[in-house]
Amino acid sequence: MKRLVTEALALDITVLAQGGWLIPFSAYDWVWWTQKRSIMKSMTITVLQDARQLVYPMGPQRILQTIRLTSTSRPRGGKRPWFLCPACQRRVGLLYYVNKQPFRCRICCELAY
Repeated sequence: MKRLVTEALALDITVLAQGGWLIPFSAYDWVWWTQKRSIMKSMTITVLQDARQLVYPMGPQRILQTIRLTSTSRPRGGKRPWFLCPACQRRVGLLYYVNKQPFRCRICCELAY
């Protein structure tokens, strides 16, 4: 049986865009919290012109992963940002962290809804 998306840590491009976290050439820490408000996982995100660099711990080492971005035009103007999955290059709104593997899309992580 496949794991569910709710069992994985998700990075949502819409949350980043609406929160103002996509400003080029900035850096910030992103944290996932447990229900009891302790840190479950954290990483540093560096915003480049058309990509994001994620730095996060995986075991005893720190991983640097570059995630490319793209965008589409909205019908009433403006742009809608998307991640490009590092594994399959699909345009996606969410990337997942599962089984201590790099961030990837739901299909590459073999997750179900």
